[in-house]
Amino acid sequence: MPIRLLLADDNAEFLMGLRFLFESCRDIVVVGEAASGVDAVRLARICHPDVALLDVRMPGLSGIEAARRIVLHSPAPAVILCSIMDDQNYVIEAAKAGAVGYLSKTASPAELLDAVRLAAKGGTCFGPFAGGASA
Repeated sequence: MPIRLLLADDNAEFLMGLRFLFESCRDIVVVGEAASGVDAVRLARICHPDVALLDVRMPGLSGIEAARRIVLHSPAPAVILCSIMDDQNYVIEAAKAGAVGYLSKTASPAELLDAVRLAAKGGTCFGPFAGGASA
């Protein structure tokens, strides 16, 4: 059964690139796309993703606040936050919000794929720019 993935980013080009990457995989299906944190929360309720990959900074509702709300859903998807900023405070806030991962937007396609697959299996993926923690 494929991993059901929700993508959220306010940068249309980055979002399109993510969709292209994940749609090229047989084991991952993109079930929703959002351009804001509010839409990500709404779509998480409708689409029931296994994993949600959210940008940290989005209009209306930050990715961190969206994560906080999404992990309250039942069943709760694993949430990974993605950002260009390497501020440790964002990593800490992401973890406090219930995210299982935090990656740089400069992560390689392989790193993004591995993170989603790991999160779907219950693992964590805090990439090298976020302190290198992973399990």
